[in-house]
Amino acid sequence: FVFNGSYVFAFYSTDGKLLGITRNISSLDLPVSLQRNLKKDYSNYWISDLFELSNGNSTSYYVTLEKAESTIVLKADAGGEWTLYSKAVKQ
Repeated sequence: FVFNGSYVFAFYSTDGKLLGITRNISSLDLPVSLQRNLKKDYSNYWISDLFELSNGNSTSYYVTLEKAESTIVLKADAGGEWTLYSKAVKQ
């Protein structure tokens, strides 16, 4: 659905409880510290996906980064550091 001009996706449990809401964002929408860390530590990758996950209590960010031979997904909490969520080697 559309909320405040952005497409958002809501996820519910089987009993109808809201689990969280996601929205695709631009790297410019990230907290400044997370933007800076991406540029500093992952400058040889390009961003292929970036979204924000909010569950009412906290907000997390997930970014998919790619280069010719690999893809990695990083996760960070608002104001936190990026941590490796998953990694794959391209075939």
